[in-house]
Amino acid sequence: MSVGYRWKKLIYGRLKCSIDLCFSASTNKLGICTCIRDEEGCFVLAKSMWFTLLCSIDVGEALGLYHAIKWIHDLRLPNVDSKRVVDYFNRSNDDITEYGIIMDINIYYCSLYLTNSRVGFTRRQANEVVHELTNASTSLLSSRIFDDLPTCINNLIANEMYKHIFLKKSEAPHHHSYGSTKYKKLNK
Repeated sequence: MSVGYRWKKLIYGRLKCSIDLCFSASTNKLGICTCIRDEEGCFVLAKSMWFTLLCSIDVGEALGLYHAIKWIHDLRLPNVDSKRVVDYFNRSNDDITEYGIIMDINIYYCSLYLTNSRVGFTRRQANEVVHELTNASTSLLSSRIFDDLPTCINNLIANEMYKHIFLKKSEAPHHHSYGSTKYKKLNK
C-alpha cells in the first residue's frame, strides 16, 4: 500500500463505490469488480464478474462503470459516490467508437437513476482493495455478490481503517485544554 494514501472520509450517509478491472491473457477473461464502502471505509457489499471478451482497456473500464451503475440502480442505493473514463463522463465528448457509445449510455443512466452521485478518479494505490478483489474475480466460476467481507481483502480494509483512525487521532490539536476551556466559558 502506498505510504501517502489514506481513506478519505465521506459525508455522513454517503457510500463510495470503487470499480476496477483486470485482463487475464491466460484465461482470455475480463474481470470487473465493484466494491461499496460506507463513509468510515467499512465494507458494505461487493460484486465480481468476468466475461470472455477481448477489448481495449478504455472499453473495459467503460463496461465496468456500466455494470456498476446497473448494479447500484438495482440495489436502489441513493447515495453512491480510469482517468479517461472519468474525464469523458464529466465532460461528455462526442465519440462514435464502441467506447464512446458505452460511455454515453453510462452518462444517460447516471442522469436518469443516480442523480445524486458523481464519478471521480482514484489512483491504484488508493483503490487497492477493489484491485485485489478484481484480480481474484477471473478465477471464480461465475459472477458473485459478496454480502460478507471476502477474506482476500479483509487485511487491506483493516489496515486502511487502522490508518484512518490512527491518522485522525494524530492530527488532533495538541492542546485539548483550549477547546474544553472555551466550551466551559460558553456554558457559564
